Amino acid sequence: MENFRARPEEDSVNGARQADIGVITGTPVELSAVRDVLDLTLTVSAAAYEGTVHTRGTATRVAALRAAEHGSTAEAFARLAREYAPEIVILTGVAEALGPQIAAGDVAVATEVAGAEQTSPAAVAHAVSCFFTDYGDPARFHTEDARGVSRGHRVLNGTVTADPGRAADGQVLAVDPAAGDLARAFRERAEPGVVHGWAVVRGIGDDAYHERTDAGQATAAWHAAAVLRCLIPYFRMSAR
Repeated sequence: MENFRARPEEDSVNGARQADIGVITGTPVELSAVRDVLDLTLTVSAAAYEGTVHTRGTATRVAALRAAEHGSTAEAFARLAREYAPEIVILTGVAEALGPQIAAGDVAVATEVAGAEQTSPAAVAHAVSCFFTDYGDPARFHTEDARGVSRGHRVLNGTVTADPGRAADGQVLAVDPAAGDLARAFRERAEPGVVHGWAVVRGIGDDAYHERTDAGQATAAWHAAAVLRCLIPYFRMSAR
């Protein structure tokens, strides 16, 4: 049974910051993974999940929502900016592998959308670089899911493309049209002083050797949420 917490509707641009990090997902499975891994609570009035994530000495307020419930990734970004004013917005969930360098279950972390000349601010890219300096590049994780099953997977630093027709060239990790929407929404944001950057954290649901399955999508979403949790202290560093 869900836990609910009431919060009054408000425009946080005119008030205090309501979240440090905003999270956008696409599917219910992706949002469920974020909710469970980050231990968030559903807020009725905001139609979003909220909570404070404690990791590596940081306490980070997170607000997460699903793009489809707000019309699009751009509109979800606008709502997060308007009602929560997070320092950074993260797109997480599942993407499709582009090429053999990344496999199903792996996680891609990106601050650049290839071919669109859209790059997150340098401070966010630096935070991601620090994560890979600490964890290795690629980082090697063993992530335990909600059923207690632990799987090994890699976390890779690179770029994604918003173009589903792009040919594999070994330079781009994944196909993620929503990433282009996020980067564009950030560039065109109404209040430049509110959100300071964006990043993409995507689990790979299928590749050249694995067909898309519900189980594979759920595993990829969970892995992405687990990596996001580890990245949170680094993203907070980027906002200082």
